[in-house]
Amino acid sequence: MPFGLGKKIAFLLEITGHSEVETSKLKRVVRVLDQKSLLSTKDLRLLTWASNYYHHPLGEVISAAFPAALRQGKSVIIQTEKRYALTDLGKVTPCAQLQRTPKQKSVLEKFQSCPACLSEAELSAWNDNWRSAVKQLIAKQLLQIEFSDARVNSPEALVRNNALQCNPQQQSAINTVCDGLGQFGVFLLEGVTGSGKTEVYLQIIRTVLERGNRFWCWCRKSP
Repeated sequence: MPFGLGKKIAFLLEITGHSEVETSKLKRVVRVLDQKSLLSTKDLRLLTWASNYYHHPLGEVISAAFPAALRQGKSVIIQTEKRYALTDLGKVTPCAQLQRTPKQKSVLEKFQSCPACLSEAELSAWNDNWRSAVKQLIAKQLLQIEFSDARVNSPEALVRNNALQCNPQQQSAINTVCDGLGQFGVFLLEGVTGSGKTEVYLQIIRTVLERGNRFWCWCRKSP
C-alpha cells in the first residue's frame, strides 16, 4: 500500500464499512498479495498477546512471525512433496518375485515394511540409489506416486532423530520448563556459547509436539 513516497507491506486485520477519515484522504491498496488469511484466529490472538505483553508494535510482531520472503511481498506458494506408496498389487506381490532385480526387491521390501507412503527425502535417507528402482516398480504398477502438502500435520512426522544425551543441568532445565507446559510462564536459561542451550530448546519443543500442543518461544540474547 502507498506510504509516503514509497510502498509498504501491510497486514489486513479487520474490515469496516465506515471511517472517521474522509474518503478522499484514504489511500487505495495497490495489490492484495494473498486471498486467504495466512494466520488463524489462534495465531492472531497469540501475536496480539505478545504485542501487548512486550509493549511492541503489533505490525512488527506479525511481520516477525512470517518468513523473509513474505515480508518482502512474495505470495505464498504451498510446496508439494512427491511421495510414493504401494498399489493394491504391490501390497500382495511377494518380494521373491523380484529375485532377479535385487534393487527393486529391496525397495519393495522397504515399502511393504512401512505402513504409510514414503517421501523422496525419506527414501534418500534410507538409500541414495532408490530412484531407478522406484521408477521401474511404478512401471510394473507395484508403486504409485502421491502428492501431498509439504506442511506436516502429525507430530510423529516431525520427530525423527533421537535426542542427544543431556547433562544434569540441561535435563533439570528441560524438566522445569516441561512441568510448566500448559500455562503461562517465564524462564531464564543462562549459559555461555556452546553450553548446550539449543539442545534444551529442541527437547522442550519435542515434548510439546509429542503432546500435540502449540509452542511459543521468545528468545532474547543478553549483550
